[in-house]
Amino acid sequence: NIFSAYFCSLISVIIKHTKMTHLHRLTAAIFMAAASTVTLSAAGTFKYGSYNSKAKTCAITAYEGDDTKTITIPDKHKHDGVAYTVTAVNDSVFIGLKSLTTVNIGPYLTRIGKSGTIYDATNFIDCPNLKRFSVDAENPNFASSPGGILTCESQLEIYRVPPKISATNGVLNLSERAAHINKGAFRGVTTVTTLNLRRVSGIINNGGLNDAPNLKKITVDSENEILSVTESGLLVELYFENAYIVSLPPKSAATSIKIPTTISRKDGKSNVCRIETKAFANCTNLESVSLPSTLTEIESDA
Repeated sequence: NIFSAYFCSLISVIIKHTKMTHLHRLTAAIFMAAASTVTLSAAGTFKYGSYNSKAKTCAITAYEGDDTKTITIPDKHKHDGVAYTVTAVNDSVFIGLKSLTTVNIGPYLTRIGKSGTIYDATNFIDCPNLKRFSVDAENPNFASSPGGILTCESQLEIYRVPPKISATNGVLNLSERAAHINKGAFRGVTTVTTLNLRRVSGIINNGGLNDAPNLKKITVDSENEILSVTESGLLVELYFENAYIVSLPPKSAATSIKIPTTISRKDGKSNVCRIETKAFANCTNLESVSLPSTLTEIESDA
């Protein structure tokens, strides 16, 4: 907008002080009028719906226009002369934005994804250059970590890790507060080669770990009583007498894996009885897997 104003002023000066034919002046004036409508605020076009006339709230139903570097979710939208607060982004609104690096979320947004959820994994897919989320401190449902991860307000649950999140030497240490990883949270993350889950105790449907193409190694804190990592690099969940294989990092150097029959925990041993969703997906170096006699279930896409 500043550029447009300056440009229009410059054209005005040219019109006033340059010898022009009537046609030249008219052409320049039309060009100036068109230039005054140019917007340089990196934003495409939002479409809205789900208007609640009583609560005066609405949802973003689609995004069209520029594949921009920055998207700021609007706080308000005026419809038929009435101001509505934007409280939701519907599922699959932000997909395939190759240039997107930053998403700004204000104080009023309370849902991203399908109705009935706070967040689901249908947004920010195939946005390979996304580096950070920034959330207003007053938002009641969402927050962002210092590194730009989208989380719940308490930062206990990780919703989405930006694919280009900053990771020193490829190492990402999650916050000690992080307890759960949402479905698809690590999908497409390319900057992380070593992930320290620290005290995470729950991972939904693999958490997108096997969709992080450069992930080589996963570690957990020694105090973690739910997650464990075997000598061969397998991430395992321990629930009393049962142990579940969660993930072999897709860039693990292992070509052959022998899944153990039992996993030791502080108060005993757990039998390996299940291989969870996508546990060995995208492991391009893996050639053979030896399954234990205790195994009773292999989930889809394992």
